[in-house]
Amino acid sequence: MTNKATGVPLAGKGTPTDPAGTNQPSFALNEKESKEDPANNLYAYFKTAWDNADEPISCDITITDENQGNRLFLAWPQNGNSGLIMDEPASGQSTGSIRFGKPNTGDKVGILLATAEEREVDLVFELNDIQGGEGFQFSFKDGDKVLKNIFLNKDLRAFNVKEMSRGRDGKDAEDGMFKIPGGIYLATEWSGLSETTLKNNYISSWEEFQKVTFVAALPQSYIDLTNTSRGNGHGFALGEVKGANMNFYAIKSTDDEYEPNQASSHDEVFVGNACFTIKVEDPLNLNDKYKLSLQNVRLATNKDYTDNHYYVTNDVLIGITNNTNNDDDEVAKNTYLVTNGAPITVTAVPSSSQADAKTLLNEGAVPVPALHTGIYRWQG
Repeated sequence: MTNKATGVPLAGKGTPTDPAGTNQPSFALNEKESKEDPANNLYAYFKTAWDNADEPISCDITITDENQGNRLFLAWPQNGNSGLIMDEPASGQSTGSIRFGKPNTGDKVGILLATAEEREVDLVFELNDIQGGEGFQFSFKDGDKVLKNIFLNKDLRAFNVKEMSRGRDGKDAEDGMFKIPGGIYLATEWSGLSETTLKNNYISSWEEFQKVTFVAALPQSYIDLTNTSRGNGHGFALGEVKGANMNFYAIKSTDDEYEPNQASSHDEVFVGNACFTIKVEDPLNLNDKYKLSLQNVRLATNKDYTDNHYYVTNDVLIGITNNTNNDDDEVAKNTYLVTNGAPITVTAVPSSSQADAKTLLNEGAVPVPALHTGIYRWQG
């Protein structure tokens, strides 16, 4: 909770209340005190009496059970006790006011509580708008020191991609064996797309998908780092893969109709390795900070069969991993951007060269790449 006028976070100060309730929190009035600092008895955690998020905050003396409503408390981390923020109701009233300070004293500061609606945002447009609709870059702390950092100084553009399906004959089918999963894809090269696709940030055809180069988890770019578990998809680097060169075979190895010769193998990249889940870290305050993951990934997780790719059942987070395999080696100081490392928060920043790329595109100087059929291995 933040003071709208001053921007100072709401915080309480004092010592935890004892069971008798003789100690009460007071309000931290200045910015220096408005932070979480238990050593100096400053607290910024709040809870309702019964941790019931489905009930409105209230204090109703007409309720016969002992809690008399879902009261709001300032939570003291040290011992679990709480300081009461909601007063007892005044005479003739069923609901008390909400304030810091002991009831019936002059030490009272009113608090306005508001319910924030969920903000429906198209993340693709939000990301691309960082550069006026032309793209963005992802950065994170000390990213220039991280090895295999695909995002370092890399111009990106996000696209919503329609789920598409084809049968063995290469024709569109409702539930074909070849699919492009619907979701968000991060492009590094998109010069061959139509104006409509660029305007809407939406790819809805196989042909246009195959023209684009995307960021994807590379199934054979495993890095043997400290405490990496290859079997759960940890330690694989990200790279760039053209849509035309991806494998679209959708049947999992656990399904009866699975055909091993159709699935991705060796250095082929399964299309799901490029379909990102992007979550806003703080939808209300930090709209340019995101966490990245993949949910439909196939990697060479078996060290004995590195040419074969296996479906990773858990979500694959994008993060960093320190390498300390050899304490006597300089490599021990290196950090890598890999799958299932310690999750990182990336910040969307303006792209460095999108304006130039747009000029080239308008002048027709960028050739449209030839359309390939992709890796389908048609039979019949």
